[in-house]
Amino acid sequence: MHEYGLMEDIVADATEEARRRRTQSIRNVRVEVGELSAASTEALATAFETLAPGTDLEHARLELTVVPGELRCDACGSCVSPRDADLDPGPPWMCPTCGSLMRATKGKDIVLADVS
Repeated sequence: MHEYGLMEDIVADATEEARRRRTQSIRNVRVEVGELSAASTEALATAFETLAPGTDLEHARLELTVVPGELRCDACGSCVSPRDADLDPGPPWMCPTCGSLMRATKGKDIVLADVS
């Protein structure tokens, strides 16, 4: 489960950010999860519940926001949402217009968006 390792990094980054800001009490941790990141929001939430106790995030609420994916075809310039184009969630993605390979331009990352 790679989500556990991802959440370890997020917890470390959120803790460091809170310390940098000199925040005494962390109430919220907001994470943006790209639709195309191949990460399970449920597994990320479970990992947070496991990792947060005993840290500055122990009483924080985790907010996971899914960022929609976007694919672009460099051959024909077509931009589509994988969901709207009925494409598989994982690569390789084939352009529904011309059949060329597409690349992810949005929704592929997992980002610590805010600590408050």
